[in-house]
Amino acid sequence: MSIYEYDEEKHMRQVREEGIEQGRQEGLALGKQEGFALGKQEELQRVLEAGGNRLCRLGEVLINADRKDDLLRAIVNESCREQFYKEFHIDPDQEELRQDGP
Repeated sequence: MSIYEYDEEKHMRQVREEGIEQGRQEGLALGKQEGFALGKQEELQRVLEAGGNRLCRLGEVLINADRKDDLLRAIVNESCREQFYKEFHIDPDQEELRQDGP
């Protein structure tokens, strides 16, 4: 075979390998997205089971204060959540909401 001859079998093998690799990369990316979403959902479930009423009170305060971004941070980040509990004086046993400031 000369260097000018076309090796169709080799070319098709390369195309298949490239397609397989591209599919693998796309599958990994999708799996990461789904895993991240599932992790967020599991964390929210854990938070709700551990202190759902407290989180609901925090959510109500943050929404009323137009701090929706802070609410999202509080849901996924335990240290932020604890900071907001302190800021708004939301104790685990507390029934009523109290807020400092205006």
